[in-house]
Order: sequence, then structure tokens, then C-alpha cells
Amino acid sequence: MIDEPDPGRDDLAMVSVWMKEFAAQPIAPSARLDPQCLFWKAQLLKRWDAEARATRPIEVAEQVPAAAALVAAAALAGWFYFFAGTVSAFR
Repeated sequence: MIDEPDPGRDDLAMVSVWMKEFAAQPIAPSARLDPQCLFWKAQLLKRWDAEARATRPIEVAEQVPAAAALVAAAALAGWFYFFAGTVSAFR
């Protein structure tokens, strides 16, 4: 039989000690970003935005045939269901 640790007070004490030690650590001041780094990041975000705007019509155009196919399949299924009683091959 394997002795498993009791998840009672020992865990609570260990966590509380760790939290106190963690809370006692000083918080590092936020580092100021280099202006050149900010410039390059802004340029990258601008490029990504332009790329997203340029590809948006393509993404929409890719979804239109799929929607048309679904509508056509539904219409065909409805047509078969509606006319199934009139065609002798379906009996």
C-alpha cells in the first residue's frame, strides 16, 4: 500500500508560506520601450491590418460558393421530397 500525503494542513501551510514569500518580492518597474522598437511594432501592425483588409473580399468570395451549394442541395432535396409521390420510379 502506498502512503499518500494528507492534503490537509500541510498543503495549506506550504501554499501560505509560498504566497507570503512571493508577495514580499519587489515588483520590477516596467521597462520603457525603445522608440525604434515601438516604431517597428506599429509598422508591423499597420502591415497586418492592410493585409487583413486586402484579403477580406477573397475570404468572403470563398464562402459564397459553399453557401450556394447548401442552398442548391436543400432545394434539390425539397424538390425530390415534393415530387416523390408523382414519379413512379420513387415508389
